Amino acid sequence: MIGPDGFPVTQPVSGTFLTDTQLRAAPVIMTGAVTIENWPASFGISGTVAVTGTFWPSIQAVSQSGAWTVAVTGTFWQAVQPVSGPLTDAQLRANPVPISGAFWQATQPVSIASMPSTPVTGTFWPATQPISATTLPLPSGASTEATLAAIKAKTDNLDVALSTRTKPADTQPVSLVALPALAAGNAAIGKLAANDGVDIGDVTINNPSLPVTGTFWQATQPVSGPLTDTQLRASTVPVSGPLTDTQLRASAVAVLGPLTDVQLRANPVPVSGPLTDTQLRATPVPVSGFPTWPYPAAATPIAAQSAVIANAVASVTLAAAASKFTYLTALQIFGTGATASTVVLATITGLLGGTMTIPVVVPAGVGVALTPVILPFDMPLRSSAVNTAIVVSLPALGVGNLRATVNAQGFQQ
Repeated sequence: MIGPDGFPVTQPVSGTFLTDTQLRAAPVIMTGAVTIENWPASFGISGTVAVTGTFWPSIQAVSQSGAWTVAVTGTFWQAVQPVSGPLTDAQLRANPVPISGAFWQATQPVSIASMPSTPVTGTFWPATQPISATTLPLPSGASTEATLAAIKAKTDNLDVALSTRTKPADTQPVSLVALPALAAGNAAIGKLAANDGVDIGDVTINNPSLPVTGTFWQATQPVSGPLTDTQLRASTVPVSGPLTDTQLRASAVAVLGPLTDVQLRANPVPVSGPLTDTQLRATPVPVSGFPTWPYPAAATPIAAQSAVIANAVASVTLAAAASKFTYLTALQIFGTGATASTVVLATITGLLGGTMTIPVVVPAGVGVALTPVILPFDMPLRSSAVNTAIVVSLPALGVGNLRATVNAQGFQQ
């Protein structure tokens, strides 16, 4: 057989031949047309292979000639199934059932040539019913101006007549020479009791002075002998003008029991000349309560402390109070150093005269203690106005700082 290229298909081969294993070791790509003589043997083909000839689709059209008998297996149900027992409402409503035949409309016309009388029983109301109404509508024209004109005219005339009529005064003078004697009993003046419902009106009686007997005390009574401490304390005696030291020392006044701290502080007593040590030590004066130093009398002490802050702002506030000034009497700043030494400026705001600035030196070293800033103010610093708070603020001490705190003390007055 001669191939397309003019060479015989079968060529003699000489030399060493490749084994089947060697030939199958690697696929050989084949291009072009390949003639296969021992079809339908199976061959492994890699690559693109041109295929020629007639091809049939996977689904072939079939034409039938005559009747075919096809066996069918399985369970089959007939089209009409017998039903036993009544269906439930749900089953009846599950699927609509078509109905065929003649249908009649819901309402049918009825023609009756004659009909016997039918007795009717029950409660019957007469044609005319009684009506009870609070108000009834007026007839047509009843509320028009033409209908009310006469009533309006008479009303206007009545108002004029009443406004021009002379009436007696609300209070009439009464002149009596003598009052008639009242009958004895519950209507007599001597028998009237409070709220008994009998009103005798306003009566003016002109009689001469009546003699009054009994014991009378004049407004100012003479006093003989010294008054005891109890009598002196019984009621307050007003004194006009301050007493001099001489008047105060003229007579000793006996006092029962020691004076309390409140009594001693109630009113200042002017003293001329310094007291000697002997006079000061002569009699101990008991003092109740705790000493109020360094706060004045009637002051309300206040204090504030910040939390322990790490490289952040630490601040405290002495609160404001209505109608009172706030005073700062002392402050303290404690802390530790930072990575690098620096100086920060603490501030006090809300003070009379403006903000106060306090330099604070921060040492180098996170474990080095800050030199404490302890400032007592012998003359307390007052707020700029009543109801104004005082704020002490310490800025962040720098990178690496671990602790900083601020404390402040004062009072409100």
